Amino acid sequence: MSEPTTKIAKLRNYKEDFIIFGFVSVDSKPMCLECDAIMTNHSIKKVKLEQHQKLRHPSFVGKGREYFENKKKIQPIKLSNFVKKIDTEKAKTLKPSYLISEIIAKVAAPQIYGKKLVKPALIACANEVLGKDAASTLSTIPLSNNTITRRQDEMSNFIDKKIVEILQKTNFSIQFDDSTIHNQAILLVYVRFVHEDDIREEKLFIKSLSETTNGEDIFNEVMQYFNNKNIPLTNLINIASDRAAAMTGKVKGFVLLLTSFIHRQHLVAKNIGGHMEEALNTTIYAINFVKSNSVNNRYFRQFCEDEDFKALLLHAEVRWLSNGLILERLVNLWQPLINFLMFKSQMTHYNSKKQADTVKKILERLSEFK
Repeated sequence: MSEPTTKIAKLRNYKEDFIIFGFVSVDSKPMCLECDAIMTNHSIKKVKLEQHQKLRHPSFVGKGREYFENKKKIQPIKLSNFVKKIDTEKAKTLKPSYLISEIIAKVAAPQIYGKKLVKPALIACANEVLGKDAASTLSTIPLSNNTITRRQDEMSNFIDKKIVEILQKTNFSIQFDDSTIHNQAILLVYVRFVHEDDIREEKLFIKSLSETTNGEDIFNEVMQYFNNKNIPLTNLINIASDRAAAMTGKVKGFVLLLTSFIHRQHLVAKNIGGHMEEALNTTIYAINFVKSNSVNNRYFRQFCEDEDFKALLLHAEVRWLSNGLILERLVNLWQPLINFLMFKSQMTHYNSKKQADTVKKILERLSEFK
């Protein structure tokens, strides 16, 4: 047998036509001008208001709109004080509503617990310990399912905003975790930073990876978040992750992609093509010929006595900026190097103007990455 469906009560608000029955709007609900009674949601109906007037204030039946409009004008102070009383009562229950919503979120309980469990428990305890007045006050704390959901969303958005503001100005580190529960790829990113002399750890964001979960997918999600929040990547000083290929891969691992992006550096290509590759290989040969032998290195210093620099920089399979520094030093010691190679009978086509111009061209291009 199917369970009976629960009807959701329709929320009703004040309408201008209610004035003809002697009701004015207070906090979007009708209040009687004669007895200050505020109608509940169930009673906000034209029939109910008319019935209230006939039973409680029969002498005012049929007075019309103009009469009650004038009466409303001569009672502004009374209405104002009543509204202030309502606002004061709401202010008292607002903070407890947020505190209870926070507790429910921390224990990962359903929002409906506020109305079905917490509120009845508070009222029952207040009746036994503090009395009916306290219980009546606690019963006004808004703890409906929608209210708690809204409170939790507001607190979550506030925390996210504050974390972003801190990360925009402070160095931080990030940690990654992933989950494939129920065959759904979820990326979890946590952040650690120092704020007000205290080490803080917070959840930064959670993203669902719809397709693949390789390093490039993770990199794109992180970059999209940082760009949307205007968080400078230069503030990122450390990355903690597992040893999965998606994070530490040598080709498209997240760490490699992020490091290359932050410093605008890329590994030297194995083949840069044509005469530029030939010139670079010849340059590497010449530098290694000088630096790999201590005798050659001492001889070369003698050729550099009148120069600002006395030695070449040793070449290695490093990044573009390092190669740029090596070539820059080479250009400054160009003529001493040619003289030295001629002296050592190692001269090939290296002294040609075409080769010299090509190496200078490589240097100019590398300088763009500085």
